[in-house]
Amino acid sequence: NKLADAIDTKRKEMKSMYLEPYALFETQAKELTAMVKEQVAEIDAQVKTFENFRKQEKLDRIKTELYEPLIGNLAALIPYEKLHDVKWLNVTVNLSAVAEEIARKIERITKGLSAIDSLELESDIAVQVKDVFLKHFDLAEAIDEKDRLIRQKAELERIKAEQQDPKVIDASDPDAFKKARPGDLVRFG
Repeated sequence: NKLADAIDTKRKEMKSMYLEPYALFETQAKELTAMVKEQVAEIDAQVKTFENFRKQEKLDRIKTELYEPLIGNLAALIPYEKLHDVKWLNVTVNLSAVAEEIARKIERITKGLSAIDSLELESDIAVQVKDVFLKHFDLAEAIDEKDRLIRQKAELERIKAEQQDPKVIDASDPDAFKKARPGDLVRFG
């Protein structure tokens, strides 16, 4: 047993002796790795700060040099944020391409609003239809809303008319009271 203990002790001494240079190297490598990671993080933060500054600068130029002159009197209805496309802030997208896209969008919106105006809707319905159109600039969605509002208004008018003109119901009809509404007259005999 003493021999086994002596061999094991010698093994541990040899291992410690051989691992000492590795342990020193490992400590130095970890320190260097931490320094490199710290510098990379600082560079990344600076690059992101620069990118955000550049994007904000381009956004400001798009708003002042392109959007404001092109939007005209529609500015109250169509804020810039409704037209914005995040790709416009990319370095690869030039301002002339952004100007063309903004002009196309504004033209499409203007045509949509003109189409709604050409329907000659009652003012209350026209306002609601335009509101729906201005949410997503989808003319089909706005037309669906117009149709829904017109159906709803017609139904309300029908109900009002029925309420104003009471029906005379014959009490001898077994289903008469099922059909009756408040205000209807019931005739007996």
